[in-house]
Amino acid sequence: MWRLFVFWLSLVCLVVCNSCRDKADERMYQRLSYWDSMVDSVPQLVLDSLQRINSEDMNRSNKAYYGLLKVISDDKTYVNFTSDSLISSVGDYYRLHDPKNSNYIRALAYQGIVRTRMGVKDSTVYEPLREAGRLFVSMNNPDPSLGYMINYFLGNIHYNNRNYVSADEYFRRTLDYAREERDSIHLFDTYLALYWNEMVQEKLDRGKLYLDTLSGFYNRLPGKDYFILNAQSIYYDMTGEPEKALEREKELLRVT
Repeated sequence: MWRLFVFWLSLVCLVVCNSCRDKADERMYQRLSYWDSMVDSVPQLVLDSLQRINSEDMNRSNKAYYGLLKVISDDKTYVNFTSDSLISSVGDYYRLHDPKNSNYIRALAYQGIVRTRMGVKDSTVYEPLREAGRLFVSMNNPDPSLGYMINYFLGNIHYNNRNYVSADEYFRRTLDYAREERDSIHLFDTYLALYWNEMVQEKLDRGKLYLDTLSGFYNRLPGKDYFILNAQSIYYDMTGEPEKALEREKELLRVT
């Protein structure tokens, strides 16, 4: 009788402990989701919040989510990456345990991004981004922000490899997603990428169309005036208008 009582008591304690653990895991997931909603707008705040908690106490799912947010907030606060081990472990978790989670696509995309930031030049940069793109187009309700990020970095890879036609295709897709997002900064960055892709091919007429669009952002976006003035300076220098180019260079010094 006593053994039966001890058995049932242990069972009840186990159920209660598991219930408490499940509630704690759910609360942590809600916190991570909240920080996720802020990571684009205030990445430094999210990074500070993540650094205040101990990820070792989390379950595997939350630990992977934590690692993903840590990499994203590091990237958006311009931390210098020296290793891709964290984002690789995050990608491995989602691939093995939750491959239909959109975070798996984000993890793949950031594998490519982190390796790009590290200066890696081989196919280990391109392959995860391409796989992210393949999975992204199969989603029922794809997030345009994710589509923007994948195509923007794929475009950059082709641009850096001098595959300008392919770069143009990816940047145009990027522009579609930026318009769908209605994100002014993403729109600006995409127009700037399209501009340089034309200028490096010396397609000055098409470059001028993008430059006119970029110039419309002047004094509208924090930190972007420098890039506008630099683009204008290069354009005027290439079209044989040194006086205008010099004016932009002087303005660049003031902005800097």
